[in-house]
Amino acid sequence: PLGETPYLVYEEDVSKTNQSGLFHRKCEGKEVMHYANLDNPQRCLVRLYKLYQLKCPTKRPDGAFYLKPVDKLGGDVWYTRQAIGHNTLLKTINRMCTAAG
Repeated sequence: PLGETPYLVYEEDVSKTNQSGLFHRKCEGKEVMHYANLDNPQRCLVRLYKLYQLKCPTKRPDGAFYLKPVDKLGGDVWYTRQAIGHNTLLKTINRMCTAAG
């Protein structure tokens, strides 16, 4: 609706592995809402997510969020249809954590 602050909704999948065993198997998943940062658009996750979606190809593998960047920028699409591998993503996160201290 007009005048409403934009937001993203994250819905967690419930499984026995992320709920500490079978005892918690009937727990419901979390639903987290993240509202846009209207005071500082450069640090707004809602804006960045929408930009990322615009730069992704329209067709991509089911369940793939992190996509491989194109070799040469030149158009509206910045990412390929290929998902980034688990090990590549893990190494990237480790490098970022190390650099952040």
